[in-house]
Amino acid sequence: MNVQDRFRFRYLGPQGIIEGIRVCLSHDHTASALGLICAAVESMAFLSLPEGRETLHDSDFISWADSYLRPYRIGVSGEDLWKIRSALLSRRIPQRRSTSTGGKPREILFAWGGYIVYSAMELRPGSLWHRVMTIHADELYKAVLRGAEEFCADYVGKPENAYLVDMRLNQVFGSER
Repeated sequence: MNVQDRFRFRYLGPQGIIEGIRVCLSHDHTASALGLICAAVESMAFLSLPEGRETLHDSDFISWADSYLRPYRIGVSGEDLWKIRSALLSRRIPQRRSTSTGGKPREILFAWGGYIVYSAMELRPGSLWHRVMTIHADELYKAVLRGAEEFCADYVGKPENAYLVDMRLNQVFGSER
């Protein structure tokens, strides 16, 4: 199996991590889906580290998310997603400091299904809700799916990246040989 097929199997296949996210959302396991979303982004960011680097930094995660999730489509930046990931792992309420709110923490709320979500840009500055960021988990899932497909085509599919991606897939998922 070539490296692009291995990537598709592990991320985009019927038993891949993206399908796991969809299953969680379809059964209203939103917190689990968010954890898997963050794990997927983190592991794909790891796959794209330059040769010689073995440690993923927050800036790598943020850069991958900003490049492949297209934050303007979903109302969440790579930095916001990093804060969500950190909050999920440390079991704290996901907040971030924001210069647009005078350095006060911005609370992040999640919705799914048919609920309406307002982006921070739609909320009037100065209002109580101006410090609240809402994210629609279903849209975030779709963005991760599109991002994984684009990453597979743009990065994983390049012959010059095959060896490194193959080696890193082994580190993340174990050898399949």
